[in-house]
Amino acid sequence: MQPAQRQKYRQVFLESLGPNLSKSTLQLKMYAVDGFLSYLDSRGIEDFKKFNIVIVYDYILTLKYSSSTVCLIKFNIRMFFDSLYNARMTDTYGRKIFPVIHSNKRDRIPSFYNDVEIQQMLLSLESRSTNPLKRKCMVLIATLMGLRVSDILNLKLSEIKWDKNLIELPQRKTGNTVSVPMPENIKLLLIDYLKNKRPKTESEHVFLKETGEEYTSNILYNIVSKAFKKSNVEIGFRKHGPHALRHSLATRLLKDNTPIHVITGILGHKNMNSTKQYLSINIGELRALSLEVPEYENN
Repeated sequence: MQPAQRQKYRQVFLESLGPNLSKSTLQLKMYAVDGFLSYLDSRGIEDFKKFNIVIVYDYILTLKYSSSTVCLIKFNIRMFFDSLYNARMTDTYGRKIFPVIHSNKRDRIPSFYNDVEIQQMLLSLESRSTNPLKRKCMVLIATLMGLRVSDILNLKLSEIKWDKNLIELPQRKTGNTVSVPMPENIKLLLIDYLKNKRPKTESEHVFLKETGEEYTSNILYNIVSKAFKKSNVEIGFRKHGPHALRHSLATRLLKDNTPIHVITGILGHKNMNSTKQYLSINIGELRALSLEVPEYENN
């Protein structure tokens, strides 16, 4: 597939999405489409005029992601074909390929890690990296403050309220403003990083590449995932990226009897229904807290 042709397909899809999606959402959608286009390249497929939909199913079988991630990719591929169909670049529309997309509801149960596992992960952060201080800052913000990856990577200097010990920002995903207390250890690490390790630049972004450029990819997932694997924490079927750190924070707050509405505010959820999913993720601890049923003698 020629680069110009590939870019044309990408542009048609981008224009179909509209202007109101967040930067991180657009990146995820384009990541899904770019992966599919790369697969077509490997099969020597140049266009979509007489497209064999079996090729899409072959591609899906190559994916080594969780079922929820695969579902997300299916949704984006369906949208991609709809955009080409509306632009009269193919006779194959999205629901012709995926009439129904079934998701695994078990994948919606958040993965979480206990305090010991989190400490093991933090201790295993790569110390030989170019900038270990920056990595530790980002991971601790995810761990102790629960900010989303998009908010951490796009954090601006003006959003750190030093005098109030807060990080306050409009969430990139929802647009809602969230104000989260900043622990003293994170504050000190940030000061150290900004004074001694951050590239000298006019950029407003706190975390930058060593070249001074802003991040455009999810480097934080790779950092956290590698740290978990290196820590020898038993991951099992649990997810092990930065979103799991957010879930783990919610679990710890619940364990400490933090009111649901407070957790909702910290995580920046639109409503408490999103937060209540965490009530069901720690069955073992709920069992430990349950009372023994007294014996009943029937007279």
